[in-house]
Amino acid sequence: MNARLLAAAALISTAALAQQSAKNDQWGFEVTLPAGWTDTGTSDGEVRAAYNGPQIEGTNTNCNVTANDNLETSAMTQFQINAEVNGGAVSDQSVAEAKSLDPNAQVLSQDVVDMNGIAVQRADFVMNFPGQGGAAPIPVHARKLIVVTPGRFYNVNCMAVQSGYEQVKADFDSILGSFKVTK
Repeated sequence: MNARLLAAAALISTAALAQQSAKNDQWGFEVTLPAGWTDTGTSDGEVRAAYNGPQIEGTNTNCNVTANDNLETSAMTQFQINAEVNGGAVSDQSVAEAKSLDPNAQVLSQDVVDMNGIAVQRADFVMNFPGQGGAAPIPVHARKLIVVTPGRFYNVNCMAVQSGYEQVKADFDSILGSFKVTK
């Protein structure tokens, strides 16, 4: 093997080692975290996993996964659920969630994509996230996935300060693109 091939193999293996898989067996999902991201464990309520990325302007970049049982879809097949999602059944939810935090939130894009046979709602939006303890709202850029399977509902949210979004856009692409349902 020549020196260039060895160097390329070393770079590829280093990049692969820098990423880490984060799996939640109880709620049946897995995601791959880019280098520098940490699994902070679960939070409270319906948040089943929380991940922190680089700090931008003193604010954490983060992604989290909420999951809950969904009795409404427990008797449905994935084919039936996909038809509902493709028909717009969850598209209003992305907008409603953003508007509940900021009535002036703007949806930049929204579409449905196939993820291993599951129709997934994607949304990209900007809004002012409420400040804590009376602090001023923080302008953020958020991206999300809504994933519905028989008996389960997942909401994957990634958020960064708006002025630093371009710094973590590739990380968000990687995290959201790696999300998979494992059960």
